[in-house]
Amino acid sequence: MSKTLPGFPTSAERALSTSRHLVIIASASLLVLLLWQSISSSLSHQDYQRLLMKSVTERVVDEYNEYFTQLRLEIDLFQKIKLNEISRLEMLGEKAKKEDFMPTYQAYKEMLEHGRLFALIDSQGKGILKHITGDFLAACEEEVRTTIADGAQEQMFLHHSGAQVHFDLLQPLATESGQNKFFFAAFNTDVLQQILIKYQLPHQQLFLMRSDKQGVIELTTEQDSYEQMIIAQSELKSFSFIEQLPGTRWQLAIRLDPEYSDNLFLWSIFRAVLIWLALSAGIVLFYYGQKKRLVVQRKMSSELRFKDTHDKLTGLANRKRFDVLLTEQLTVKNNTNSPKEGVVLHIDLDKFQIINNSFGYAVGDAYLNKASLDLKKFLP
Repeated sequence: MSKTLPGFPTSAERALSTSRHLVIIASASLLVLLLWQSISSSLSHQDYQRLLMKSVTERVVDEYNEYFTQLRLEIDLFQKIKLNEISRLEMLGEKAKKEDFMPTYQAYKEMLEHGRLFALIDSQGKGILKHITGDFLAACEEEVRTTIADGAQEQMFLHHSGAQVHFDLLQPLATESGQNKFFFAAFNTDVLQQILIKYQLPHQQLFLMRSDKQGVIELTTEQDSYEQMIIAQSELKSFSFIEQLPGTRWQLAIRLDPEYSDNLFLWSIFRAVLIWLALSAGIVLFYYGQKKRLVVQRKMSSELRFKDTHDKLTGLANRKRFDVLLTEQLTVKNNTNSPKEGVVLHIDLDKFQIINNSFGYAVGDAYLNKASLDLKKFLP
């Protein structure tokens, strides 16, 4: 029978140690995998958000362009319908009276929804009817000046006056003498605001900001008023997507809710750790279950081996064990240079049966046990 040298682990102990290391490696690998998956998922979500923001800006830009195109067509149609009245106002010029202007103005308001005011601009950029419509705002004068200089309206922007805000569209004047003259139409910004709100997705903030004035916000889905906002340079870095709006001084900007991005990342990490803890707990429980089973199995195997090789009553080695040990000793002596001599004692208890017959087997067993203990005192 093989023996384990003192200080060296058994195969079962080595298996347990290996299993313990495998559990640790598996748990660590699982954590790394889950964290990597969590970060990859977060990055994929960010890429998806960028695609969404690109899609949103494209839709808003398209709808803005369609809206402006529609308004220009409506202005041209209005000029065609009211050509005689507009030609008469142009011809009268400073002699035109409010009574001459108001019927055409009412028709303008009825035909062009969200229209505020119209005016006629001469080739010098001056209002032909300014004595009726009043002087232009400085922003409106700039719009007229750049349009005349460029030959077309290419730098549209919002015009703020206190709590009022509007935008202007300038179309060539349709009258016979309207060469290098413009029909000036001012509109409320309700539709521009509605388009931003229409395409705003959850956790997104949409801004219409100036491209020529850094940090100036003209419209946003984050406030109901139309007051112009100015944000710091550092805050501009938080914008996730910026797209130029052609033919205007505007940039369409989108900012993701900062808490949304942070919470999404933290939740991904938390979920990964939670899954890791649950799976690790399962692995550890399985490991300890297997370890407990192995310990019980080893204990049972050890007990069975002991019972097979030792006397039940005295705990001393039985004849089977004696034969094995004697064979091992003889083999060692024959295969080594150790002394070949040895002693084997055979001890017999004479007339032991008398004790069993006289006092019973229980006393006889106790006597044998006492004899084994006395022998152990003298023999190793």
